[in-house]
Amino acid sequence: MATDFFGYLDDITDGATRAQIATVAGVSASTITRWDPTRPDHIKPRADAVIAIAQHYGTPPLEALIAAGILTAADARVRETTKPLSTYPHAALLRELQHRLDAQSSDPSTTIPAEEEDPNPDDFDLAAGHVERPDDRPAD
Repeated sequence: MATDFFGYLDDITDGATRAQIATVAGVSASTITRWDPTRPDHIKPRADAVIAIAQHYGTPPLEALIAAGILTAADARVRETTKPLSTYPHAALLRELQHRLDAQSSDPSTTIPAEEEDPNPDDFDLAAGHVERPDDRPAD
């Protein structure tokens, strides 16, 4: 990853011109030029423009804001919490699964190799019938 914002832009845009980036950001090409910190008339990029660029090129906006110097990595620190999956409603888990399947189908690099598409049911105790499901138990 690049260490300056212009290097970052080169990385994520695959070398798009400043005019192309300006169109995406909703600013003029001269504004993009003034984002260069070595210029005497340097200005810091606006957060909305940086976010628009990141979203257009499919990169995380938070990463872009850090690269632009709007946020620091410490500012962006996310507090992680661990919550057992058993506490989530089934509908929420199914929505997340659907979201991941949709993302996987749109990104060929995440597809499962052919030899892994059909797992052996014996790999899974419940699927193989080695474990009773709670609703299969006889009533008391």
